[in-house]
Amino acid sequence: MTPRFLKSFIQLAQSLFNENESYWDKKEYQIDFAKWIKCFTTDITLQTITCKPSYCLNTYLFGENHDDPVRSEEIKRSVHFTKAVQTFLTNVLFQIFIPEVLKNYFPGFYHLNKKYKKNSDWLTETMLDVIIKRRKEIDNMQSDEMIGSNLLDILLTLHTPRDPSGYDESEPPLTDQEICAIITEVSIADWCFTVWLLVKHPKVIARFREEISEILGEDISRQITYEDLEKFT
Repeated sequence: MTPRFLKSFIQLAQSLFNENESYWDKKEYQIDFAKWIKCFTTDITLQTITCKPSYCLNTYLFGENHDDPVRSEEIKRSVHFTKAVQTFLTNVLFQIFIPEVLKNYFPGFYHLNKKYKKNSDWLTETMLDVIIKRRKEIDNMQSDEMIGSNLLDILLTLHTPRDPSGYDESEPPLTDQEICAIITEVSIADWCFTVWLLVKHPKVIARFREEISEILGEDISRQITYEDLEKFT
């Protein structure tokens, strides 16, 4: 990923964490850390990809209702999308570890497979809609307007005159379908596999923790920088 993307990711992650950490010590909120970290990860992933809020942490703490009906409807749509993404991650593991004969012929697995396929189709359709709308927005922008550093904007401008890494006419821009595949099947699935691989290799986790201590030190309140990220092996 580009430095601009990584810097933006670090700022977003820290901003979101600092905002929601403030609720931990308040008695009116009972925090289940397992659910909290799941929502935090979801918010980070979706905002990094699309630069649009997912409201997962917000709804976990405050519920889906909002005084503003427009905002309330936006939150509900976002929650639906968030749940679809979480189901997609479960589907990734299901497709890998469940034999085809079970998925296609055994009643319980068969119906679960159909449910996951329906969810994946909806997620793909929704992502394509987001991609198409954002592409139109970028096409209508002035040439001197700054493009976002989220993954979607990077992919939409790749191999185009707006590509900050340079424009090569011999390389065609990515299609909407290609971008959708990268986001849904690569980016989200890669995150799932990364976590799974870390869990399977405790020595790697131990080394990772050592590097965190070596690079970031003992001050847990210190802000992480892009330069810190470059030091990790």
